Amino acid sequence: MAAIFGGVIAGVGRDLIFKGQTTTGGTDMVAALVQQKLRHYSIAQIMQVLDAAVVLTGRYLFGIQGALYAMVTIFIISKVSDTVLEGFEFSKAVFMITDQYDLVAKAIIEE
Repeated sequence: MAAIFGGVIAGVGRDLIFKGQTTTGGTDMVAALVQQKLRHYSIAQIMQVLDAAVVLTGRYLFGIQGALYAMVTIFIISKVSDTVLEGFEFSKAVFMITDQYDLVAKAIIEE
């Protein structure tokens, strides 16, 4: 339970840091720099990979159980950060290719 609730709280805190366009100086700073080159990934997704690499390296010191709890926490942190940053709403885009664009536009406006 601590891994789950800790992940939610840390995710919200990390989101506040990202919204302020700052870093804590840790892996989030590295993720922000990497995100400048890999724009199609969010900072939270990049941090998830970096933090997972650190945990997998540290599993030799702390054991597999601690590493699994850490992975659960990292996953929840990244999902909460992405959800809060991107918003709870989502939208979909549709591309319509037609020669009768005026009829389609009228139908959309009438709704």
